[in-house]
Amino acid sequence: MRHISSVICLVGCMLVTLLGIADAQQSSVQVEKIEMFPVEPRPGESVKIRCYLKNVDPSKKIKPSIIWSIKELHSTSWHIIGNGAYVTDTFNNRLSGRKESDEVYEIVFRPIQETDAGTIKCEITNTEGQIFKLAELAIYSPPYITYITTDVYSQAGKPVT
Repeated sequence: MRHISSVICLVGCMLVTLLGIADAQQSSVQVEKIEMFPVEPRPGESVKIRCYLKNVDPSKKIKPSIIWSIKELHSTSWHIIGNGAYVTDTFNNRLSGRKESDEVYEIVFRPIQETDAGTIKCEITNTEGQIFKLAELAIYSPPYITYITTDVYSQAGKPVT
C-alpha cells in the first residue's frame, strides 16, 4: 500500500512530499494518511483507497465531514465523488464507499479504467477548519498498438517509402 506522509498543524501549513501534498488550516482532527491497494492498479482491477484520520474525538456532537474528490488528468477542476461513506458519483456504478470506523473511510473503484487516472483528495471539514491529503491514482496498462502501417522500406541515405 502507498503511504502519504502525515502532518500536524497548529496554524495553517502545507507539506509537500514525493507522494502527495497536505494542506491544512487549524484543526485537531487530521488526515493521517491515504493508502491505495493495489499500489500499481491495472485496468479491470478493483482499487481500494483508504483515508485514515487521527485525533477523532467520538464524544464530540459535531463529527467531521469527509469529502472525497477527484481531479482527472488534464483537468483543472475538482469533482466531488463522495461524502464520508456515501458515494455521490458512481462512475457508471463502478464506485462504492464505506465507513470502516470513525477513523477509516474508503472508496473502491470496480473495475478501474485508464480514464480514472488523476488525483484523489480526502478532505476533512469541521468547526475548527479543514485539512486534506492528496494521492495520485495512476493506472498501469500494457503498451498497445493503435495503428499498423503497411510495410515500410528504407535504405541508408534514401527516403523512407
